[in-house]
Amino acid sequence: MRQFKKLFNPGRIGSLEIRNRIVMNAMGTLLESADGSVSDRLIDYYEERAKGGAGLIVSCHTRVVPHPRREGFMGIAIWDDRFIPGWKKLSDRVHRHDAKFFIQLGHDGRQGRSVSKTGELERVAPSPVACPYVRETPRELSIEEIQEIIEQFVNSAFRAKEAGIDGVCLHAAHGYLLSQFISPSANKRSDRYGGTLGNRLRFPLEIIKAIRRKVGDDYPLIIRMNSFEPVPDGLTLEDSRVIASLLAREGLDAVDVSAGTYASMPFVLPPTEMRPGFNVIGAETIKRSVDVPVVANGRINDPLLADGMSRSFLADAEWPNKAKAGNLEDIRRCIGCCQGCVHPEGIFGGNPISCVINPAVGKEKETQIQPARKAKKVMVVGGGPAGLEAAMVAALRGHQVTLLEKKNRLGGQFILSAYAPYRQDNAMAISWLSRQAEKSGVRVEMGKEVTPELIEERKPDVVIIASGAVPILAGVSGGKRSNVVTAVDVLSGEVKVSGKIVIVGGGLVGCETADFLGERGCDVTIVEMLSEIAKDCPVTSKGFLLKRLAQYGVTVITSASLSAILDDGVMIRIGGKEEAIQEVDYVVLAMGMISVENLSNQVKDKKIELYVVGDAKEPRKITHAISEGAEIGRRI
Repeated sequence: MRQFKKLFNPGRIGSLEIRNRIVMNAMGTLLESADGSVSDRLIDYYEERAKGGAGLIVSCHTRVVPHPRREGFMGIAIWDDRFIPGWKKLSDRVHRHDAKFFIQLGHDGRQGRSVSKTGELERVAPSPVACPYVRETPRELSIEEIQEIIEQFVNSAFRAKEAGIDGVCLHAAHGYLLSQFISPSANKRSDRYGGTLGNRLRFPLEIIKAIRRKVGDDYPLIIRMNSFEPVPDGLTLEDSRVIASLLAREGLDAVDVSAGTYASMPFVLPPTEMRPGFNVIGAETIKRSVDVPVVANGRINDPLLADGMSRSFLADAEWPNKAKAGNLEDIRRCIGCCQGCVHPEGIFGGNPISCVINPAVGKEKETQIQPARKAKKVMVVGGGPAGLEAAMVAALRGHQVTLLEKKNRLGGQFILSAYAPYRQDNAMAISWLSRQAEKSGVRVEMGKEVTPELIEERKPDVVIIASGAVPILAGVSGGKRSNVVTAVDVLSGEVKVSGKIVIVGGGLVGCETADFLGERGCDVTIVEMLSEIAKDCPVTSKGFLLKRLAQYGVTVITSASLSAILDDGVMIRIGGKEEAIQEVDYVVLAMGMISVENLSNQVKDKKIELYVVGDAKEPRKITHAISEGAEIGRRI
């Protein structure tokens, strides 16, 4: 506790006392029911974070108007009285653990696509200016419609109070409707709701005043706003300092400081390219201008930096309790990959929120680790993410577990990704898994290759094969030349390359290898079969990655395939024609992976409970490896 001077001291927002200064900020989850009501899964998700030690939890962006994301899916809502019982059940469950719960109220405005082409539920905004990300021109709100939306915010806040929710957070950040009215980049009106700063603030100010009249002065009301908007004509930090001061005077109890819009997504959902705590300076500046508490957030993934943390609660729901107990090494830290929470595996793909390194997210009840009915002797083959997770979970359940790894390091192929620029946090995931496996009682044997004879000798009850995958080699003329290596060879440092390099494969691995080599001064060309590179790169990182490749002068050739590898170059095929790339020093293959698994066929006739997980089953992503490992660990 000595390293935390204030984090675990009680705090106060208005009349409400909070047990510590730790705020779990709002994140979309898609864990709600299809009609927009609170689901049991959503309740389990929030209760787990309350139990884990959060002082204040703020709900995901909750709609005050019926504005679906897509046909048949309403999004989490409180625009009708019928939603009150669900919110009441949720707040009661959070309160069981001495945590407080706020609801975040908002309106999408122009950020989102219309549900249908016929005009129902069309997007609206202060002005008919398209969101640069969505690229759909919204309809301008009339004065009468603005007044209706104000009333909807007020009624939703009153419903929240009726449901026993401790307070309301108005969402005026990230380019949603309130933010659109405040920002000159989106608000081009010339009436009393546009133009001057005072006019642009009129809409949120009227909402604040009207809510105060409805719920009273002692009900906590806070606002989430941007410290800056890195878009053309967007708000600057100086703008936001003044805005926060003006809004706070009208009855706010706290200000939650974030950054960015859909058009500057990395500031909203920061990947590893964004430095931890990048937005703290914005919160600090605003704090000097207001006389209420300020919540700071923005890739805060370490308790030593902590104040407001959101995605860190995905990686580890119990990090506050662990930090308070001084067990910092037991915290599973967010690695900023933006895959399970954001990318197609997460909410941007229309899927419930998940976490690459924490398979329990959104499945809190069904993934609870229960003691095994009978302790078994378990052998895990392979020390990559799948094997480590399976071994740890099995050991926590009381099994006798031995993990055997052929190499002299743990982490499999995933640890190599940490060598690519801005991916160093990936090493934290493997360090955590390795340490927790050991602490849970797993016996680890390095440099040990598993054979049928060894299995016969050890006589395990269960064998979990997590032997991973190896790179696909080039099946073309010259594919076995001495200057042909793999991305794994390069990232692991087993092979040193220099000069002019052709990388065959422009997926995430190929692009990260190009980034790695470009940083070292190599002349790099990427040859990719698809029409674009980095297609599997998370959207929040992709822009940064492509910009670095351009800065290094990386040549990109798309819609092309490898035909042959020559003494001094390669032949590629583009649109039925062959072209040569000459004076090539090395060819680096990043064409995907193939499973390494022949052990199961050799021991399948023995009386052994046998499982194959992760890349050994099928090459995919780390999220599949860890979730499968955890599932098998719970099953045996």
